[in-house]
Amino acid sequence: MNSPLNPPLLRASPEGAPSLDRQPTPPHTSMFPAPISSTASADSGHLGTDRKTALVVDDARAEQRLIAALLKQMGMAVEVVDSGEAALAWLMHQTPDLMVLDVVMPGMSGFDLCRQLKARPETAGLPVILCTSKDQEFDRFWGLRQGASVYLTKPFAPQDLITAVTSCLA
Repeated sequence: MNSPLNPPLLRASPEGAPSLDRQPTPPHTSMFPAPISSTASADSGHLGTDRKTALVVDDARAEQRLIAALLKQMGMAVEVVDSGEAALAWLMHQTPDLMVLDVVMPGMSGFDLCRQLKARPETAGLPVILCTSKDQEFDRFWGLRQGASVYLTKPFAPQDLITAVTSCLA
């Protein structure tokens, strides 16, 4: 019986890593859709790749790793920066297909960055997913008002991010 006082037992997997004593997921199923790709053009800023590119802007390393891992498992190329200012510098040289922004960061907030992106002709059409711990209805309203395509609150289910990315790139 599993409870906070009696957790499931860990056992060693065939690969030697500990795992919970649960039924394995069949290898042919995946919660991830087929990789997202596009046809690169000479002026697309993607440097000859046919994969969609996402720029993740978050100051928390754990969140960066989680979001980047999910996007990579979807088949995307992922770049990560830790501030709005670093994102603007990165955007001077390249243009991603999608951006995932935290809202609460030192310096420029994700709201401010989103507003600046939507004001620039070269990034006005760029899909922006705000992914934040700010869970009040007014925060959601304000984020969408700044031009975000999707507003996700942390913690989020991986499928929520996958669905948001898929809908933004459809």
